[in-house]
Amino acid sequence: MKLFAELIDGSRKIAEQNAFAAEEKNCRHEEWVKQIQEETDDMNMQRNTSDYTSMNKAYFDRKRREIMTRQQLFTSDYTPTMADDEGPEGEPSDPPRKPSPIE
Repeated sequence: MKLFAELIDGSRKIAEQNAFAAEEKNCRHEEWVKQIQEETDDMNMQRNTSDYTSMNKAYFDRKRREIMTRQQLFTSDYTPTMADDEGPEGEPSDPPRKPSPIE
């Protein structure tokens, strides 16, 4: 009986080690894929922008800034409220508004 318990305990340890090794391998693979994608993106960006004139570069820089500004307007911290949310006096409560960059 003792031998059987030791076999089961040993097989559990091996299974845990295998699971840990598989998880570690997956993490390394994901990091490798991410690194390859970044290198590919960098090469494509360099290839696509190497023959830009200063006018083209200014145009794309302006477009990039516009996109970044647009992304900042739609942040992920938005929390929708239900129509039946009520404040302390029974009146609907409005979430605090962020000032827009236009104001």
